[in-house]
Amino acid sequence: MEFRVGTDRRIQLIELNPMRFAGWCTTDIAHFAYGINTYKYFLQQLEPDWDKILDGKEGKNFCLVILNRSVEIDSKSVKSFDYEKLLADFEKPLELRKADQEKYGLFGYIFTETKDNSWSEIERILKSDLREYINFKEIIPAAPVTPLKD
Repeated sequence: MEFRVGTDRRIQLIELNPMRFAGWCTTDIAHFAYGINTYKYFLQQLEPDWDKILDGKEGKNFCLVILNRSVEIDSKSVKSFDYEKLLADFEKPLELRKADQEKYGLFGYIFTETKDNSWSEIERILKSDLREYINFKEIIPAAPVTPLKD
């Protein structure tokens, strides 16, 4: 929420914006990792009991991976994205949120739980341009041009 105080000392609501809660679903990692509803915690001014929440989560990492389309890949050349193959490459995917790559420039988000000894799956996806999951449209070569005869 954004408020402003006018010269008359009145408080005025300027904006109530769920995007400040990362409307792209990014605060949901708190739900998947810790069972926390960030909206509720914020609005009710609750404080997490971290000792209780973290009990049993030793050696686990909870990640939000943004599936950005590389700038080198033309959106028009993408036929589809293999989300099933992507999910199979993670030890414990928690949630997948798909996005329209032509409209938003990304394929979506994936929330994961990754053990310390499996951290390489996170390093791999962070370095990937995602081509291994993209099915490209076939490029049909133009027909040869026949010169005109006089």
